[in-house]
Amino acid sequence: MDSLIREIMKLGGEGVLDGSPWREQIWDLWPRWGRSEAKDSEIAALVEPLTQLRDKLRAEARERGREIE
Repeated sequence: MDSLIREIMKLGGEGVLDGSPWREQIWDLWPRWGRSEAKDSEIAALVEPLTQLRDKLRAEARERGREIE
């Protein structure tokens, strides 16, 4: 999840992650609040939506002519 968030930020998605519902979901699951099996499951459940967001931002960047690493 960390690498997905970094990729999203590089693609200009900071504003998206800083808005609802992402901000609340990510903040509530942040590891410094402690780890648990339930939290790990919730983190795993966010991987797919974050991947879709990253892919959408990547496609939009390519459409604008930006080279993506």
